[in-house]
Amino acid sequence: FEAFQARHEGKYDAQIAAEVDERRAAFEAEHGFPAPRSLPPEGGSTATVVALRGGALTVAWVGDSRCVLALRRDGAVVGEALTRDHGPDHEDEVRRCEAAGGVVDGRYVAAPQAEGLLQVTRSLGDRAHHIDRVLLATPEVATRDLSAADAAFVIVASDGLWHVHDDASAVAFVSDKLGAGVPSAAAVAAAADALDAAAAVRA
Repeated sequence: FEAFQARHEGKYDAQIAAEVDERRAAFEAEHGFPAPRSLPPEGGSTATVVALRGGALTVAWVGDSRCVLALRRDGAVVGEALTRDHGPDHEDEVRRCEAAGGVVDGRYVAAPQAEGLLQVTRSLGDRAHHIDRVLLATPEVATRDLSAADAAFVIVASDGLWHVHDDASAVAFVSDKLGAGVPSAAAVAAAADALDAAAAVRA
């Protein structure tokens, strides 16, 4: 995550930020006072990576894409969130952003040198918001022991799904599509496609 971010920031600083600074220098030379440094957004992404090793499932993530584990319990399939969204609804994230010089107002995060607002407190990309570490590319990491053999499946999806489904309804939808027993790869792909299509209709 952080190595990717470092490469991205190097390219942004050499291309976009350098041009902004040249324009600011020309402005100051002409007018005798500096213009504020306001860097344009270039876009960013959330990321969630899942690794299964032995009987342990490890998840690393930034942003508000999410990983939900489905578990078989008492004849039903229930969801357990393995991630938490990195956003302004978590006080520890708000305190960190504000300590770095950012401003959090409701669902939005602003950074001193960045144009625009974001709704996440960690991401990949979004270089201007990462200056002074207002946003981070540092992932949170969680590991879940699966040795109890009650795991059914995992859903990994971006915020587009979670805006229209909560954890429980997404798990119930996929469980219904997969049915009982061990599903084939084709059945898993079909369930994923159905979930995506259903989310698109509800969006």
